[in-house]
Amino acid sequence: MPIRHSQRARYPKDWKAISRRIRDRAGDRCECDGRCGSTHLDAHDNLARCGAPNGRLVIRDRHEPENYEVHAVCGGCAGGDPDCARAVRIVLTVAHLDHTPENCDPSNLAAYCQRCHLGYDRHEHAHNARETRRSHKAHADLFEQGGAK
Repeated sequence: MPIRHSQRARYPKDWKAISRRIRDRAGDRCECDGRCGSTHLDAHDNLARCGAPNGRLVIRDRHEPENYEVHAVCGGCAGGDPDCARAVRIVLTVAHLDHTPENCDPSNLAAYCQRCHLGYDRHEHAHNARETRRSHKAHADLFEQGGAK
């Protein structure tokens, strides 16, 4: 996931190399084991890791989004394939399991596809959104009070 400019100083200078090592450790596949909130199942309905392949175009199932199939050839919808609209390129990212960018111990890092990373961070994103909305309301209240005098 892109690092926000305001958070960049919290990451080590060699973050790109650390991130590459974690993705290599994962075999360039998502290693989420369900911490994202989805139930990842293998072909025999056993719990498994997500395993989405980095850089590949996949089609997510509308009813079971944790299931996907690799879409080897995509004509960019020029071929008339109705599934092209659901095709997504997998981007493997590195998640901090404790949500602390300074903690880059390999046991605290996991390679997640963008879907699993967003799911894993959903509570953090919701908290940040609440704080942002709250801060905007506070500024509006101060402005209104100043104008009422």
